Amino acid sequence: MHDFEVIREDTPVLIAKKRNEGIAEFPGMPVIYHKDFDLNEFIGEELAGIRGVRSVHYYPILFDSKENTFKIRNFFDKCMAIRVGSFDFKEPGVKYFTGPNLPIYDDFGTFDELLDMCSNDKNREDLLNELLEVYGLDIYCGQMDRPNNLYYEFHPNGEIHIGKMFDYEQSFEAMFFEHYVADFHVFRTIDDYQKFIIKYPQFEGILKSYLDVDLEKVILKMARSRKFDLSRVDMDGYREFDEITHKKLEKILR
Repeated sequence: MHDFEVIREDTPVLIAKKRNEGIAEFPGMPVIYHKDFDLNEFIGEELAGIRGVRSVHYYPILFDSKENTFKIRNFFDKCMAIRVGSFDFKEPGVKYFTGPNLPIYDDFGTFDELLDMCSNDKNREDLLNELLEVYGLDIYCGQMDRPNNLYYEFHPNGEIHIGKMFDYEQSFEAMFFEHYVADFHVFRTIDDYQKFIIKYPQFEGILKSYLDVDLEKVILKMARSRKFDLSRVDMDGYREFDEITHKKLEKILR
């Protein structure tokens, strides 16, 4: 099936005005960034909420009435007509940078050097906790596309924080990957994770919490709230992924 086929007659959707292939508009709201409809975006957002990780809120986006959209038969046209999108979350007065745009990136900056950019000890502690939560979520999801897809917020008071999470589409693939690549840290082996836990013991508790996650239940909960039709979704694939990622976490934590 195609992911956009989860949309039902009664599924809440956002009817927006298309500006171009990546941006749309909705009256009285910030611009919408839209892309190909992918169920993983909604699953990732639901998972982020389990531990309170800040995430964008995704909407099914249409550019015409649902009735007219459902009449479209050409696959490419339908892909362009049923999209997933989120409103721009950037706040006035806050500066946003991706990892490669930070000054320490060109000098092969490290995780600790990123934390050293904080304005005070409290900010350093907060940023560390935010990063560990991002890492924990991504590691559970098997995220393969986090570099360049994370914003660092520089606030007027000098503090640095992590922007809202987005872009979960390259996740939940049913294969075993030990490595996880972030902007300023790379986990290549199980030993790398364990050394990181020794340095940051609170990371162990974050990873342990994902052993209690039942991905199928998360997906079903998300689908109920969104009024998505999962009857043709390959749930076996998600179950297989959940089993594999739990085994990976157990190897890291033993």
